[in-house]
Amino acid sequence: MKKHERYFTVWTARKSVVAINIGVACMLVACGGGGSDGSQTSGTTPGTTVASKSGLFDDDIRAPAAAVPAVPAPAVTPAAAPAATPGATAPAAASTTVVVGRVTDTTNLTVKRARYDARQASVRIDYADSDLNQIKLGMVVEIESARSAADAVPTAVSISAHSFLKGRLDAYDAVRRVLIVNGVTINVPVDTVFEGFTGLLDTTLRAGDYLEVYGFADAAGGAIATRIERKTGGEDLRMTGAVANLNTSLKTFSLYGKTVSYGNAKVEAEDFPNGLMNGAMVRVKGTQTGQVLFAAEEIRSAVDSSSSSKDGLRTEQEGVITDYKALDSFMVNGLQVNAAGAETKGVLRNGTRAEVEGVMRLGVLVASKVESKDADDSFGKSKLEGVISNVNAAARSFQVNGATVTWNSATEFDDVSSGQLAAGMLVEVEGTASQTGLVASKIKLDD
Repeated sequence: MKKHERYFTVWTARKSVVAINIGVACMLVACGGGGSDGSQTSGTTPGTTVASKSGLFDDDIRAPAAAVPAVPAPAVTPAAAPAATPGATAPAAASTTVVVGRVTDTTNLTVKRARYDARQASVRIDYADSDLNQIKLGMVVEIESARSAADAVPTAVSISAHSFLKGRLDAYDAVRRVLIVNGVTINVPVDTVFEGFTGLLDTTLRAGDYLEVYGFADAAGGAIATRIERKTGGEDLRMTGAVANLNTSLKTFSLYGKTVSYGNAKVEAEDFPNGLMNGAMVRVKGTQTGQVLFAAEEIRSAVDSSSSSKDGLRTEQEGVITDYKALDSFMVNGLQVNAAGAETKGVLRNGTRAEVEGVMRLGVLVASKVESKDADDSFGKSKLEGVISNVNAAARSFQVNGATVTWNSATEFDDVSSGQLAAGMLVEVEGTASQTGLVASKIKLDD
């Protein structure tokens, strides 16, 4: 990295964006381990507080009539109904839902709080055929599922996973929980899952290590990690982000301050029916050809165009709010969201981690429910949701999403007691980030 100071924007547990002037010589560890994980710092960002109306994320998805664009129905001649078989009962029609979120349990495939029967699902990882054993804790996946009234849990039809970023570690700051990978700022919450190293305090972590990062785009032009793997070897670089400064004559655009040349790249035509456009969320595979030059080999859309264009498709998106203008106009995972008539909970603004549930209408996700997943506006607060594992009553600890949670006499319990905590339970935990995880102020059973 250059010796002059660079500015990076860091997402913190307070749901705010803080500009941190990180001097290379004094803040970022460019080689070797360093620092200790501490509570995340925070600042203030103006936002919109929305009152909660009711419980969230049940099966009752209602697209508000006022927010749904009027679309004239085409004249269709109904087909003749098939003759009924005497004594036969017609099977209940299964509804289709597309869900994007992190994997919180792999024993019984769970994404966010929903479990799936995935035994017959097709699996693809980074566009290559794979199998269910390769879906790991913390991966961000897209699941297409079907569920009839008779199903106890939805059946996963297809599962696809895509890493957000692959590249070389430039530098990191263990105290502020920040990695710089291939020039991209990666914020590392307490529930990030690590593989190949133990975390930011691991003294074997070195500049130049090859990392694969799963997570979500944030509002500051970087990402929030959900899983980080250290790989051996490899020069396969990947980036996910929004196209800027597109020049169709030179066949270039900008991504994270790098000039991406796509003249020799395979650009999936079905992903971009109108061609590449500024603002489009893309996944780029390629090689580094200079300090700020990137030669693309393949470009795909980061948004499933077939799903986003299906009118009436039920969808749930876990991600980070970006491009927030008002309740009827913001983005999550590259999808335009209209939440003007939605049931909402928490503070909604740029940088807020959120879950959005609703129905696709003319390419817009018309939300019926939106919930902020950040804890509150208190300094240093963090929040975890997921499946309990590795309960240790003597140590007053368990794990959620790979993060260690500890409790004490001041911890508040809701719908569950400390003696009832058991592996497999779904819980919500609020608390303060520590060097190794989260010190819980509240543990609530997530039903």
